[in-house]
Amino acid sequence: MNKLYQRFREFMRGRNGVDELGRDVCFVSLALALIDTFSRSFSLSVLTTAGYFYSIFRILSRNVTKRINENRVYRIWKSKLLRKLKFFSRRLRDLKDYHYYTCPKCGQKLRVPRGKGKIEVTCPKCGHKFDRNS
Repeated sequence: MNKLYQRFREFMRGRNGVDELGRDVCFVSLALALIDTFSRSFSLSVLTTAGYFYSIFRILSRNVTKRINENRVYRIWKSKLLRKLKFFSRRLRDLKDYHYYTCPKCGQKLRVPRGKGKIEVTCPKCGHKFDRNS
């Protein structure tokens, strides 16, 4: 068993290995495979297979610097998406108690309580004042 482990380590030396992008693509492919078992769609099967091959390609790739850069870009994109989803879910949760407005000068998103009538909103980021109904 130890000899097999040593051979595997030697084989993987200089290769990219598993990273966040490869892992996420593999999980999405697994989810698509589960959906495909019920739908029996040819295009979904092709997409699932392509995802698995892309994950294996990333794991076995020897161009480590390119894979690291791809993973870095993916992590930045993923964090932006998660931040937007978190803000959207907060907006849905606060829908009955707050209005959300955008500052016309700097674009900052502002939360204003509902039911206060016409109020003057001051942006904490740039200090711009504007009138809105709450």
